[in-house]
Amino acid sequence: MRHLSFLIILFSLLGSVEAHAEVRSPVKVVERRIAMGVEARVVLYAPDEASGRAAARAAFARIEEVERAISSWRPSSRNRRMCDQPGEAFELDQDMFRVLARSGEWVKRSDGVFDPTIGALTELWREARQTQVMPSPEAIDEARRRCGWSNLRLGLGKRTCRVDLAGMRLDFGGIGKGYAAGQALEVLRSEGMPRAMVDIGGDLVVGDPPPEQEGWSIRLQTVLEDGQAEVRLANGAIATSGDVEQFVEFDGERYSHILDPRTGLGLRTRVQVTAIVRGGTMPGADADALASAASLLVGDQSSINGLLSGIPGAELRIVQVGESGFTVARYGPSPTGVVASGGRLKEVFADGTFTEGPATDDRGRVFFTDQPNDRIMVVELDGTVRTHLSPSGRANGLAFDEHGALWACADEHNQLWKIAADGTHEVVSGQYDGAPFNGPNDLWMIPGGGVYFTDPFYRRDYWTNPERRQPIEAVYRLGPEGSLERVAEEFVRPNGIIASPDGRSLYVSDIGAGRTWIFPIHDDGSLGERRLFCGAGSDGMTVDDAGNVYLTGRGVMVFDPDGLLIEHIPIPEGWTSNVCLGGRERRDLFITAMGRVYRVPVGGRGVWSP
Repeated sequence: MRHLSFLIILFSLLGSVEAHAEVRSPVKVVERRIAMGVEARVVLYAPDEASGRAAARAAFARIEEVERAISSWRPSSRNRRMCDQPGEAFELDQDMFRVLARSGEWVKRSDGVFDPTIGALTELWREARQTQVMPSPEAIDEARRRCGWSNLRLGLGKRTCRVDLAGMRLDFGGIGKGYAAGQALEVLRSEGMPRAMVDIGGDLVVGDPPPEQEGWSIRLQTVLEDGQAEVRLANGAIATSGDVEQFVEFDGERYSHILDPRTGLGLRTRVQVTAIVRGGTMPGADADALASAASLLVGDQSSINGLLSGIPGAELRIVQVGESGFTVARYGPSPTGVVASGGRLKEVFADGTFTEGPATDDRGRVFFTDQPNDRIMVVELDGTVRTHLSPSGRANGLAFDEHGALWACADEHNQLWKIAADGTHEVVSGQYDGAPFNGPNDLWMIPGGGVYFTDPFYRRDYWTNPERRQPIEAVYRLGPEGSLERVAEEFVRPNGIIASPDGRSLYVSDIGAGRTWIFPIHDDGSLGERRLFCGAGSDGMTVDDAGNVYLTGRGVMVFDPDGLLIEHIPIPEGWTSNVCLGGRERRDLFITAMGRVYRVPVGGRGVWSP
């Protein structure tokens, strides 16, 4: 028995040693290549070197894919092919679509100073640097006539773009490397390696920090006369724009490679701008564009502050060199938008499988769904959580009408339910044009009666017939008298829906296209022509009394009424599904994410006063 006990102990110890040996520290992997005409670097932490190298290769392949789309010098790129077909609606791939849409936002934000249509000027000045011959005023004027964002017709609904000006060339040098770095980081995240950094010629995007670190330690080298500054950053981006190396001199005058569309000339002042962006949907692209735009607005403090105001937590470091030395100006960090000062995220509920559809009743109680568990839950005003209704028809999105009835997108049989206070329900609608819905997902109750709702197609494993029911994924309006009409089409996958505080505009998020649209609501309930609200899709969404729109996905993104991002609220879950404002004074933002519900107090800049 003593021998047997010894063997048991020995095997136990060996098992413990073996198990302990399997827990290995992450391996740091560094890969360098030439990409987009500059030196690029991928740094990541992987379970082992082989998987890390494979992930790095996939990241570089994604960078190459982006370059094939947006390159201004490759004749076969989609960018060049589109410009070579003026007057024709050109079908955009995903990268061209995203870069053009984001560029349009920066054109608007910078009042046209950021302008990717200056490709004709770029080619002219590239030739001047090679030949060392100053372009003539006539040549500059002619190149400027082939520029101008207004000469592009971007069809965001159908993902097309038409160039209306023969000879126009698009140059994405002010946003492309940052965008590509961000896309490469997304590849690394998808490979299960979020502790990573991608650097393309000084445009850096970083993910989660290295092991046991709060952030990536990044040294900023600006002009030669300036020293080095160190920044620690996680889940953000840094970009630098300036003329340390890329410039040309004519008759003793220095002209930067940074071109001003207002004059057609390169910058005359020696300047270096470093932009830092924390959060948002495309921090790499935004940091790149912010640095580019700020380079052209040096000295205009009001305009520079305007660039920062829509980017939460953004900073600028601007170094100017003159005959008597250099100056360093710092702007930001820009204020966050809506979270109350000192407000912290608090977990309210943690016992679900996938929470969704929060809605607030007239007392301020928040109802939400736990769809896989087929139940509707309620957060009482004292913070306790209880089951309100189970089974619930696999309810998804919820909303209360003005009479206090709870409406639900009952996904089990693709229906709209109206639920009374005692839990009984009636099926209000379940089909259109003789066929069942694909699966009502989210809804907004119309003051005076009726409802708008989205009908995307998500295949459910509990459906007996898993096939698509309706030929398209669309938005419907159910009138107060029971009439039903399809009011908006041409979506990839419509999901979240909400209206403006005055009820005159309807926001619809196309999560499949990564876009949120705004529609005017006519007196008869029909919708007018859509326009782009922002370049981000969403699962669920809400709006506050100041008109700020809250979108969900990777955390919560808050956009002001003009479609500019004013805050990104990180949520410690893989996916954030929906939001609503609740509590006695509607001063808490309730957030459903995976199997949990969180709340955070709001009341910062941009939110209504109680």
